[in-house]
Amino acid sequence: MILTFAAPDGPVALSVDDARLAGPLGRLFPTHANGGPACPATASVAVAVRTTPEGFTIDAGGARASCRSFADLLGSVEFALSEALLARSSGHVRLHAAGAEVRGRAVLALGSGGAGKSTLAYAWQHRGFLAYGDDVVLVDRAGTVQPFPRLFKLDPAAIEAMGGDVETTPFWEFGWDEAWFDPAAAAGWGAPARPAVVAVVRYRDGAPYRARALRRHEVLAALLSSRVPPVGTPEQDVATLASVTEAAVGLEVEFGNACEAARRLAEEVG
Repeated sequence: MILTFAAPDGPVALSVDDARLAGPLGRLFPTHANGGPACPATASVAVAVRTTPEGFTIDAGGARASCRSFADLLGSVEFALSEALLARSSGHVRLHAAGAEVRGRAVLALGSGGAGKSTLAYAWQHRGFLAYGDDVVLVDRAGTVQPFPRLFKLDPAAIEAMGGDVETTPFWEFGWDEAWFDPAAAAGWGAPARPAVVAVVRYRDGAPYRARALRRHEVLAALLSSRVPPVGTPEQDVATLASVTEAAVGLEVEFGNACEAARRLAEEVG
């Protein structure tokens, strides 16, 4: 069975040899999923999943990987489909960031893995702010932030700490160290918007909220270093991201409480 997923430069196809996998794997990108068979003329298979006696194999981009559990399969397919969808978004700068729409403007949180971006994105959802993403967001050539809709992948303890129920999330079983959250079932996804705040964030357990203002060139450097491959030409990306900094407040933020940090960053939107 083949599922197709919409992208700006054309659809991406996922092939599964067991129809029972189509529903769960299609739900990883519910806003992109078109369902039904792909047209070979418009969508070549980017990711193929096959069942084996030991678990599953995944073929993507000429590479093959094996997964023994369904939890591992979810993470591997999500990563492979993300790469394929981003590769078909050539008219955008792709940022390693979380983001939310606050009063018609975008707030972005940049940071490396473990910086707390997904937890911030989840906290913004709890405050009713629309999502742009928890790990990847798109910026078009006009400097407008757009969502990259996919499920958030979170620590189950973070969901429960903010009053959520992991048993109502799309995928979770007792003992799993990751849970998945669908913004479409909560506050939802944001509309394209110009950025008001760009924050370089770092989570540190027990740390009070601290923020330091960044100069425009520091914000631009942080944005450029946060690009997700494949990237455009240097001239294109510098021009796009320089426009992001024109009217945005730049901050370096350390936090130990995601709810407080989400509130404080949202308050920076005038």
